[in-house]
Amino acid sequence: DGSPIFADDVTERPETYNAQTPIGSEMLIPADDHGVFVASSTDTEGFSATDEELAGVLVANLSRAIDSLRREANLRERERELEQYETIVRAIPDEVYTLDSEGYFTSIVPPTGSTLTTTGYEPTELVGEHVSAVMDEADVEAGVTAIREVLAAEGDDRASFEMEVETRSGERIPNENHVALLTDGEEFRGTVGV
Repeated sequence: DGSPIFADDVTERPETYNAQTPIGSEMLIPADDHGVFVASSTDTEGFSATDEELAGVLVANLSRAIDSLRREANLRERERELEQYETIVRAIPDEVYTLDSEGYFTSIVPPTGSTLTTTGYEPTELVGEHVSAVMDEADVEAGVTAIREVLAAEGDDRASFEMEVETRSGERIPNENHVALLTDGEEFRGTVGV
């Protein structure tokens, strides 16, 4: 049940131990989901209340240390995954962007080999701006409609639609926009698009 066991006399249970190792008393302290710390003494009543308390502190610190090591290992693995995804995104020949749930750019990766977006802006000039900075009202509404349809649908989290983007110089460039939902569990956080 997760409670520690302090047994002052285990001499009545010799079958549970190696016959060549006389055990008189023992303590078993669960270490969360990491296992059980076991200490034994050849003497009955071999552990004082202070010993038991110190063992409890040792096991608690050991559990925290193991948890910390696991978190660090998970973080390193997550960093490797993110580096891999970043490499994949940078290899895509088209522009990739993310929007928050209100339609504001949160990141933009220009097409491979370019430092500018397809609109002629640097990514930093558009991050924080609403998508309407490069799309007209009708195309913004088409995007909103596509996203609402995906949100209402079961299973599919992607959509695509035709649109135009307006460049810095005022030119309008037709695009096919492929978007996918960004969610935090069930909560809509925004979109990623290519």
